[in-house]
Amino acid sequence: MSVLGELQPNKVFQYFEEICAIPHGSRNLQQISDYLVQFAKERNLECSQDDSNNVVIRKAASAGYEDAPVVILQGHCDMVCEKTADSTHDFEKDGLDLMIEGDYVTANGTTLGGDDGIAVAYALAILDDDTLKHPALEVVITTDEEVGLLGAKALDCSQLKGKYLINMDSEEEGYLWVSCAGGLSAITSIPVRYQEVSGEKYELVISGLNGGHSGAEIDKNRANSNKLIGQALFTLEQDIPFCLTALEGGTKDMLFAADGSTPMDHLFGSYLAISPGENPEETVILRPPAEMRLVLQCLDVTPALSGIRLTVQGGTLIYDGPLAGLADLGLFSPEETQLQLRLAIPEDLSLQGRRDWPKLRWCLTAQSPQSPKTGDCVRLPAAVFTGALTGLLLALPWGRRFRRMPKP
Repeated sequence: MSVLGELQPNKVFQYFEEICAIPHGSRNLQQISDYLVQFAKERNLECSQDDSNNVVIRKAASAGYEDAPVVILQGHCDMVCEKTADSTHDFEKDGLDLMIEGDYVTANGTTLGGDDGIAVAYALAILDDDTLKHPALEVVITTDEEVGLLGAKALDCSQLKGKYLINMDSEEEGYLWVSCAGGLSAITSIPVRYQEVSGEKYELVISGLNGGHSGAEIDKNRANSNKLIGQALFTLEQDIPFCLTALEGGTKDMLFAADGSTPMDHLFGSYLAISPGENPEETVILRPPAEMRLVLQCLDVTPALSGIRLTVQGGTLIYDGPLAGLADLGLFSPEETQLQLRLAIPEDLSLQGRRDWPKLRWCLTAQSPQSPKTGDCVRLPAAVFTGALTGLLLALPWGRRFRRMPKP
């Protein structure tokens, strides 16, 4: 039974409901792409589908508009998949459970995918209406926009003939956007010195801010908790000496496991997506508390990523080999050492490889030079400190936490 059948414009909501019935989270787009191709075939519209599942549908101009410039209508067919803690929804195979709440269309326990499903629905409604007067149209539906514009990067634009393009990825009805905020990724390395201290323990928390998205709220002058905590600590230090034992805000960059392995999921974190032939680079600062052997490993390397090579340099070449290999970095003294990591992405990197990229995990393992043959590891306390600032997804973090560790 249709949930949106009574809403107007009827055709738009009809197609939006059909789209919502098909799983279409980022990197799970074969079904929705094939649906668009079938839509075009049923209406005898010219259509093309590439290896990235981008779809281009063309419709000839209405009578009298044959000489008008070709117009491109563009949107993306993937959605951000989030659900409530108690939801059993499976985004890989379940359609959305649509609801109408007052003046809004929502989904039960999940995100709706209005960005950018409504653009796809509008485009299909236009293509399906032979009463509209229009110039020749090219409807371009790209994939994996939410995870790095992967489909747009892979699109062969030489096939397009349009002179004007209308991007339909906006949340505000009745507004035309001419641009949006860009993003900048940066890496900051800060030397860390550890010492034993005693005294009173306090926790300073900044929370409850509005947060926001760089693409929509960056002009609203909202507070950034990362900046506020820095300003607060700077002011506090003028009058009260203190030692910092923990600093958290947004996503943690470093966690230290009991087995001596350090997850390093921030490595290459500023590269939301990779392209064939690209050479991502990363800088790492090492300061072990004692002499120890360090081994770097990339986990979850899929067959589609097996062709990537990793090089590690620290004045001289330390490692040059496959991404899936164990990079034995050698012995390191307690002195600070800077390493340069570089990846060589093959020119024939497949679409599956680009989709697998965000799933990679990194791990640094520390071993004592005299460690027993059992492979027992010593704990590595904050041997590496790198930070990443991204302006694309979370420009204004929700909260920032300053914490003193409890006394032993």
